[in-house]
Amino acid sequence: MNIGGYGSNANGSAGSSAVGYNNVTTAGNLLICVVWAASFPAVSGFPPTINTPLTSGFTWVLAGSAQYSDIGTPQYGSIAVYYIANAASMPTATKTTVSAAGGLHNLTQVEFALYEFSGVATASVIDTSATSNDGFNSIPSTAALVTSVTDLIFVSTVCEGAAPSLGSGYTSGIKSSHISSGLSQYIANQAAGTIATGFGSIDNYWGCVAIAFKA
Repeated sequence: MNIGGYGSNANGSAGSSAVGYNNVTTAGNLLICVVWAASFPAVSGFPPTINTPLTSGFTWVLAGSAQYSDIGTPQYGSIAVYYIANAASMPTATKTTVSAAGGLHNLTQVEFALYEFSGVATASVIDTSATSNDGFNSIPSTAALVTSVTDLIFVSTVCEGAAPSLGSGYTSGIKSSHISSGLSQYIANQAAGTIATGFGSIDNYWGCVAIAFKA
């Protein structure tokens, strides 16, 4: 995994820098792109819209998205998790960019992170998923995932406050460098059952996405 690109714009929409994987990816692996976006004081407030990542020769598929709205500040955040199953090998020279439209905001930011996982199914790859929007003063999470097979559990959040701690049993993914707080956590080879998706601490406002990818 490696951190991706970042961009900001005072005119409502933002595009990221172009970033690729640090190493050539292995054909057949699962690629994941997590995108965070945030927007600040607005004339008409709503969470930013995240556009599908652009990577020449590759097509990203949306696995899930979520958002939060703090109309008091005002501040708004969005998260979207994209994937490519059974992906062709991606050279380091192949770059990805993302963009987000934030409406009539003073500042819109967008940032993304890239992951590669081996040992994941190559077809019908999602076992189950869940999203949660507009969490407030609680632990970022979704409804528990009820899985049918051994899975890669991948959970991502965008938060207004500080990044939460990790949930029990999870490994830390990449934390955002610029968006208020974006963070992912995952469990590899989780046996089938009812899987809690929560992070480990309370946050102010948040949105959360959880996906179970079949191993």
